[in-house]
Amino acid sequence: MESTTKKDNSRIKKFANELLSDDFRVAMKTLLASDYNLAIMHVLKDKKEGMAFSKLKDALNTNKEELNSHLKELSLNGLIVHYYKNSVFDEKYSYYEISNLGRRFTDHISNINAEFKAGIIGFIAAKQKNQGNYKDFIRNKKEDADKHISNSK
Repeated sequence: MESTTKKDNSRIKKFANELLSDDFRVAMKTLLASDYNLAIMHVLKDKKEGMAFSKLKDALNTNKEELNSHLKELSLNGLIVHYYKNSVFDEKYSYYEISNLGRRFTDHISNINAEFKAGIIGFIAAKQKNQGNYKDFIRNKKEDADKHISNSK
């Protein structure tokens, strides 16, 4: 019986990997693992030239140990990039910026979130209106989500 279970599990793993690679799933889990990770990605998303560690710490109003832990996790999974810049006095400062992979993740997650919200709002409105003019409402919410998606590209 055990060999059947192992065989079934390997089949499940095979199908899961055809949909999403292990690396992709690890990156997604890392990104979604905590509010800190999402907040870091959100702050870095619009910064074209990265952000100094101290500025990022201030923006998130957190301590350096907590921030450093999350930055390492995001960096190890390829979602952000860490580099150093020298100051006027040749001191090195840590900078972080979102990687191309991280940018794609945040863009896709934002799009999916907009579609999800539009669907939930439409569902609630339909229930509240007792099947009234919900089709128009849902169509409008879908158009709002589509606009959000096309604006984020």
